[in-house]
Amino acid sequence: MDGHRLTSLLVAVTYVAATLVIAGSEAACGMTLSLVLPLGCIWFADDLGAYTGSIHLHTATATAGGIVRVGGWVLLAMPFVLFLWLRTSS
Repeated sequence: MDGHRLTSLLVAVTYVAATLVIAGSEAACGMTLSLVLPLGCIWFADDLGAYTGSIHLHTATATAGGIVRVGGWVLLAMPFVLFLWLRTSS
């Protein structure tokens, strides 16, 4: 398992555990579902970036795997950023 996969898995498990403690099991299930896309982008960046074809009548071109992975990390950071924003705005 490479560094990106291990680190992203640790971050995701931390999110789910914290959500479980703070908000309960229903919210933890929602958090788990919301982490599928970012983890997929991080874990399978090269495969997702290599996709070409059509998506809902739009043509998709290949994207560098590194860009897909960065997008996954941005999405994975969002729960923490939102948590900090909500804590400081109240």
